[in-house]
Amino acid sequence: MSARRIVRATKKRIILAFLILIAVLYTGFVVFGQGFVVSKTDTLLKKVFSKDAVSSGHEVVGPLDTRQPVLGSNTSSDNNASQSFNATLSDDRATIQGMPEMKQEDEAEFLQRMANVQNVRHDLIRRRCADTYNITEQVDFRRDREKILSWKKFYEHAYANDDFKFIICRVLKVGSFSWRKVIRSLYDKGSPAFKKKQKMGDYPIREYDNETFLVELENYTKILFVREPFARLLSAYRDKYVELRHFPYYKPIGSKIIQAFRQGATRRQINSGKPTFEEFVKWLVRDPDNREGDYHWRPLFDWYHPCEMHYDYIGKLETATEDARYIFKMLGIDKLETYPSTETHHKFSSTKDVLKQYYSQISPELVPKIVYRYREEFVLFNYSVPQTLSDIWS
Repeated sequence: MSARRIVRATKKRIILAFLILIAVLYTGFVVFGQGFVVSKTDTLLKKVFSKDAVSSGHEVVGPLDTRQPVLGSNTSSDNNASQSFNATLSDDRATIQGMPEMKQEDEAEFLQRMANVQNVRHDLIRRRCADTYNITEQVDFRRDREKILSWKKFYEHAYANDDFKFIICRVLKVGSFSWRKVIRSLYDKGSPAFKKKQKMGDYPIREYDNETFLVELENYTKILFVREPFARLLSAYRDKYVELRHFPYYKPIGSKIIQAFRQGATRRQINSGKPTFEEFVKWLVRDPDNREGDYHWRPLFDWYHPCEMHYDYIGKLETATEDARYIFKMLGIDKLETYPSTETHHKFSSTKDVLKQYYSQISPELVPKIVYRYREEFVLFNYSVPQTLSDIWS
């Protein structure tokens, strides 16, 4: 071999080795970057999900109770699922004011995209229920009959439709008015289901005997709609203590809140029954492990048991228009002229300006306490955990 050929071959080997080195370094950088993000998220979650951290501000690692996340033990597949979720969906906090504009897509593309969204949401819930809460089995309607019946009081707030055989399990303050309007429009005015609705109202499950409840819950398509916890909490406060809906019922609660959390409160202030938002939040998080309370602000995890009950579709208020369009399409419902909106009946409750107006009034130390109360919703539904007050509305 001539000297020229040897030099040429040597150059090729050097170039090839250089390219391989670049590829290895790039791969390492990507893996490190992803690991850093996951590590940072886990550290934050450890901090806000610890009862000791809630009370003292210090990070405590380790399980708190049967619902306590065991963080820092995610497998690579868990990380992949989380990354896939983030790649598929836009951040929920960023879509609070409505879905961003998208490129035009045909029906087939829309259905495929939304099917992928549902698959990712279900996969995330399944993995995090197993790894974070050690719940790997869902209820069996025969074996776990008594357990399911003990949940009936929560399902009394769900919408059921016998014509199309579905149940919408929506959390209060998750577009109730919009959903009620849509569900009513579905009924065939001459059908037995419509006559049943006229007799029982919008929530027929309240009137079901145990056998009917079990049969429908097992066999009907079950749809769960959720909402970003900070926005839902604010909406509940505004609904009851600003717009004063059903105020005679909530006024005594408000008076107790003022009496407990307002120094030097006058009798007139106490009798008004209208606490400030910060007073309301302080009352709500006063006991980190108090899971009881009004349905409007009770944690969803104790309500619809998303780790133990299989839901055919998972929807979010932040993407309600798209989610509902897809779900109803899959149910064979094509006659809807309108779909549930990404906004609630009190549509201004979720805008950035309103979130800032109210949450800027509260002490920063209350943020991790709110997160702790609704911790399962952040974990299971991939909502962003705010590190500061401004993160809530930014």
